[in-house]
Amino acid sequence: MPFKAPWQTAPSSNSMVRWSMTNGGNSGVTVEQVDRTFMRQLVEHFNVVWRQRSLRGLFGGLLLAGSAVSALVSLIPVFAVRELRADTADVGVYVTVVTLISIPIGLVAGRVTDQFADRRPFAVLATVWVFIGFVAVQFVGDFAGLLIVGVAFFTFVDTTNAQLLAYGREAVTGLPDSARPAIVSTLRTAYSFGYIVGPVVVAGLLALVDTRLSITAFGVLYLASALAYVRRRRSTPTRAPGDGRPDAPKNVAPAPPRPSHLYWIAAALILVTTAPVVRGSFLLLRATEDLAIPLAHMIAVLAIAPVAELVLMPLCGVAAGRWGTGRVVAAGAVVAVVEMLLLAVADRLWQLALLQLAGAFVIASVVGVGMALVQDLAGPRIGYGTSVFLATRAAGGVLGASVGGLIGARAGLGATFLAAAAASAIATVIIVLVNARGTRHART
Repeated sequence: MPFKAPWQTAPSSNSMVRWSMTNGGNSGVTVEQVDRTFMRQLVEHFNVVWRQRSLRGLFGGLLLAGSAVSALVSLIPVFAVRELRADTADVGVYVTVVTLISIPIGLVAGRVTDQFADRRPFAVLATVWVFIGFVAVQFVGDFAGLLIVGVAFFTFVDTTNAQLLAYGREAVTGLPDSARPAIVSTLRTAYSFGYIVGPVVVAGLLALVDTRLSITAFGVLYLASALAYVRRRRSTPTRAPGDGRPDAPKNVAPAPPRPSHLYWIAAALILVTTAPVVRGSFLLLRATEDLAIPLAHMIAVLAIAPVAELVLMPLCGVAAGRWGTGRVVAAGAVVAVVEMLLLAVADRLWQLALLQLAGAFVIASVVGVGMALVQDLAGPRIGYGTSVFLATRAAGGVLGASVGGLIGARAGLGATFLAAAAASAIATVIIVLVNARGTRHART
C-alpha cells in the first residue's frame, strides 16, 4: 500500500465519499458526501461529532478544559497583583518560568504515554494533579508560593491538554484522509470555544466571590474534563505497547514521513505563532496609545477574531480534507505575513476590525489544521506529536512576547508587527519546502 503524506490528504477523484463510525460497537453513524458545499460539510462533520457518543464526550471535555485554562490564564495575574501585591514584572517571570518548564515535561510525557496500551490512566492522573494545583492556590500567601504552585502543578496543564487532544486524534484514526482533518479541527474548536466562555464566566464570578474561590471553581471544571476518558470506555481504540495508533491490519504497514519533516514544521509553527502573539500582546497598546482609539472600541474589535475562529477552524479542516493539511497551514502563514504588514501601517478602526478576520484565519489554519499536520507527521507517536505541537505554541508565545517587547521598546510598536511578518515569511518558506520534499518522498 503506497504511503500518502499528510500534505497529500486530498480525497479521491470519486465524487462520493462514504464512511462510517461505530458507536461503541452498538450502532453506526454514516455520512455521505456528494459534492457538497463547505458549509454543508461543516454541519455534517459537527453532526458526526454530536451523534458519536465518544466524540461528543471529547468535545465536552475539551470545552471544559479550554474554559478552565483560559480562566486560569486570566485569573492568575489578577490574583498575583491584587491579593499578593506582586507587580507586572513578577507576573512576567511567573508566565515565562511556568511556560518554559512545561515544554520538556509535555514532550517527555508524550513519548512515555505513546508506549502505553492505554493512555487514560496517566491522563486522568495528570488531570487530578493539575486540579490539586487549583485547590492549592487557596493556601498561597505570597508570590513565591504562587510560583512554587505554578511550577509544581500548572506546568502539567499542557501535558493534560496534549493527552486529551491525542486521545481525540486516536478516536478518528480509522476515518479516511478527507474527513479526519475536519473532525480533528471540529474537536479543537471546542477548546477554542472554551477560551471565549472562560473569560465571560470569570467576569461574572469575580462579582460574587474572591479570586481564590474563582480559581478553585474553575479547577472543578478542569477536573470534570477527565470524564471524556470515562465516556469513551467502550469505544477506546486498543494499542499495542509502543504503538501510538489503533490496531491496523497486519498486512498494512504505511511508511511514516521522515522525522526531520516533523521538526522543520515545528520550527515553522514557532515562527508563525509569533504573529497572533504579537497581535494579542501589542495591538491594543498600539491602538490606544499611538492611534488614540478609544479603549471600549478596541475591546469590541478584539472580540471579532475569537468568534470568527469558531466558524473558520472547522472550515479550515474541511479545506484540509480537500487540498491537504500542509497547503492550508502554508496559506495561514502567508496570511500571517500580510496581516502583520498591514497592522504595522493600519491607522483606522475599520482597518483593524477587518484584519481581525485575517487573524482568525491564521489561528484556524495554524492551530486547528497545524495540530492535525503535526500529529500526522509524528506517525504512530500521536501523544508525542501533540506534545510537540503544544510546545511550538508555548515557545512561539515566549519568543513573540520577548522579542516583540524588545523591538517595541527600541523601534516602536509598529516595528513589532514587521518583525512578526518577517518570522512568518521564514515560516512560509519552510512549510512550502517541506511540503515539496514530502511530496517527492511520498512518490519515491
